[in-house]
Amino acid sequence: MPTENGAYTLLVLRRKPFLITIVLSLFLLLFLAGCGATSSGTGGTGSGNSNPGNGSTKTVKGFGAENGCPSDAVLETRPSNPTVTVKPTQQDSTVTVHKGDVMEVQLPFGSRWAGPTKSEGPLQMEMTAGFADQGAKACVWRFSVQGTGHATLNFSKRALCNGKERVCAMYIMPYTFTVNAQ
Repeated sequence: MPTENGAYTLLVLRRKPFLITIVLSLFLLLFLAGCGATSSGTGGTGSGNSNPGNGSTKTVKGFGAENGCPSDAVLETRPSNPTVTVKPTQQDSTVTVHKGDVMEVQLPFGSRWAGPTKSEGPLQMEMTAGFADQGAKACVWRFSVQGTGHATLNFSKRALCNGKERVCAMYIMPYTFTVNAQ
């Protein structure tokens, strides 16, 4: 315990800059972490996936990351039009589908999207998760309804930062769609 009031004040002042430095460093680290670009494509250009229903995609290196899709797969041939199309405005609502339907979740280019990478409940994933559809200008998750029951599809939206911006917004917005398969 200090004997003089001045000695105690000096000790407190020495702690504040250290604490402020730590807090500012953490803030800067979190700020910069939100600006990273990710890509899960395999690279190269060429034909890719042949999928159920004779649909196909091709891999275009960097195209998915540039437009916000989690995959560099780009739709080449649409197997058929979906029976049900789900858009972001339907978030937090229940979508009703029937056995045999084809459902697509279409999330617009311009944000970095993440979503399911495998089948969920009665929904069988048909094509590469989050492929890019240039016609719809959207990242697409395509499912066929194989049975009955409920499935919850969780997606997230982030700022699309490609390194050209001086400042990149840090946010993650969840998008949840509940699917009732009858």
